[in-house]
Amino acid sequence: MDKEKEGLKAELTRMKQSAAENRAHLEALEMEERKLLKIISEADAERLRLKKELDQVFIMMMHYIFMHGKKVVNFQHDVWSPMEII
Repeated sequence: MDKEKEGLKAELTRMKQSAAENRAHLEALEMEERKLLKIISEADAERLRLKKELDQVFIMMMHYIFMHGKKVVNFQHDVWSPMEII
């Protein structure tokens, strides 16, 4: 009976040790998950910031093209109009 008790105690000790190791491993995984979620969140914020910046540059480029396009049309008109009169 004592041998059986000792065997059960030893098994219980091993199980407690295994549970503690599993708990520590799980906590480490959860910490790693939090780190990765933070990295993803920061990357998403950076992506949105860059998208806004790109959109602003695109709008500025379109405005620039539009304004210079009007100048080219006006220039062409000024150059060709006197020639049509002749």
